[in-house]
Amino acid sequence: MSMALELDSKAHAHFSFSQSFLFLNPPKRKKMNKMPVNPPSWRNDTVLPLPNEVVANAWAVDAACSGNPGPMEYQCIDLQTGAQVFHYGPIHGTNNIGEFLAIVHALALMQQKALPTR
Repeated sequence: MSMALELDSKAHAHFSFSQSFLFLNPPKRKKMNKMPVNPPSWRNDTVLPLPNEVVANAWAVDAACSGNPGPMEYQCIDLQTGAQVFHYGPIHGTNNIGEFLAIVHALALMQQKALPTR
């Protein structure tokens, strides 16, 4: 196979490809390994595929932002059940503010519901 790259007068790139051979016996593709069971059978404390180091009796929070600043939102997931505990946004903000607010929101909700420390 050969490839050519040409630049026009406005510096726009133009690619052209040519294939000079034909596979009579195309190469065999590797079979993908079976994906692990989700969650593994030995992990009875969660419905999520968590590594051994992660305690399932916990909540996980995360934020995302499109642009900085820009539309921002955050959420909390219960690692035992995989259920969404809360979701807030989108609002205008930054990712750092979203991460901070997610932690504060989770701590306030735990205190309000008198949940044991997770």
